[in-house]
Amino acid sequence: MQFKEAFLRAQVNWTVYYPEDRLFNRDPLVRLHGKSGIAKGEGPYTVHFITSDGEKIDVKATEGDTMLDLAQRYDIDLECACEGSLACSTCHVICDADYYDKMEEPSDEENDMLDLAFGLTETSRLGCQIEMNQELDGLTVRIPSATRNLRVDVMDNNEDTMPENSTASPSRKVIVVLENASLEAARLNTYRPDSKMQLLNCDEHQSILKRLGRDIADARPDIVHQRECLLTLLDSPLNRSGHLEVYIHTAKGVVIRINPECRIPRTIKRFSGLMGKGQCDLLVHPLDRFQLLERGSITGDSKGHKKLLEIVPAPVTQYFPSNARKFAMSWNAPRVRLYRHFKNLPEGQPIVVAVGAMAKGPDTFADSYVDEKIGISQYALSAAVACGKVCCALEDLWDVM
Repeated sequence: MQFKEAFLRAQVNWTVYYPEDRLFNRDPLVRLHGKSGIAKGEGPYTVHFITSDGEKIDVKATEGDTMLDLAQRYDIDLECACEGSLACSTCHVICDADYYDKMEEPSDEENDMLDLAFGLTETSRLGCQIEMNQELDGLTVRIPSATRNLRVDVMDNNEDTMPENSTASPSRKVIVVLENASLEAARLNTYRPDSKMQLLNCDEHQSILKRLGRDIADARPDIVHQRECLLTLLDSPLNRSGHLEVYIHTAKGVVIRINPECRIPRTIKRFSGLMGKGQCDLLVHPLDRFQLLERGSITGDSKGHKKLLEIVPAPVTQYFPSNARKFAMSWNAPRVRLYRHFKNLPEGQPIVVAVGAMAKGPDTFADSYVDEKIGISQYALSAAVACGKVCCALEDLWDVM
């Protein structure tokens, strides 16, 4: 039994710190997309791509290849902001009606993302979800002329849009830092180096955490996501008016900058897929920067110009204005009314607010840079409520509706 426990412990640790040169093949003809070791021109099946410019490109495919795999293998301009984790609609394609009926029914998750796609038709699918087989030999897929990426999840409702040119005063700025966040990714299949990274969470990985002797409270990505912080902050009028910046500072010391225009996936499953795909290796082992996947960011377009989530060098304090007043939320600190407290600050002084994004633990997460610890209630509040109260107070103070 002791040998088994030791083996399992070593197995998971070895998987998490798997060297990059063993994980990723740099040969441009050999990509770990769908099936490993498949080069251009190989495969018994044919797929016809029609690009957004009307150009027709014929490619060869193997069993199990997705349209996204083929587009990446043959350098076809098909966007995929979430790298196939069902967190966006940018790989939207339109299929032949005859072939569409031969495909498996789209899942609920795919349908949710398709609802956000630009130019949706009755034969629309996500390219990352169409897998090749003999019945689909000769399939034609058309790439729409435009896509709607992670930062835009709107139809015709102006309430959901992000202003193109914010009128926010540059001096009226608040930076919220989600401190000690539980974001840690691991490759859990030791025998498949091309297997997907997974964001550890206490619901799905209890046995692994137990083998490692870890507290399950250390794996709570839901606190950063929906149940707590990011959705509260990014959906707020304060953010949409251009007054807010958000950083995540993980328990491993990684700093992640969130683009204010980023629309976070609404479910924890898709959020986990997004974070695991884009930043997973650095989240696990922040000191070994060579272990980062081919990039340290999630982009919102095929050219990578719009970075929605980006790993930036630590420490987080280098992104604070030099004259900022820095606060940390604490249940034990003297209680204040946020509106009045912020109003007493000098006009135009930037504000930094650190909020603990962990399940439990002392409020020492910002002691190295904080000017003042404040309490905002006689009750213990969740991180989401604390973030919401900060947003509401500053919206009232700065007349943001």
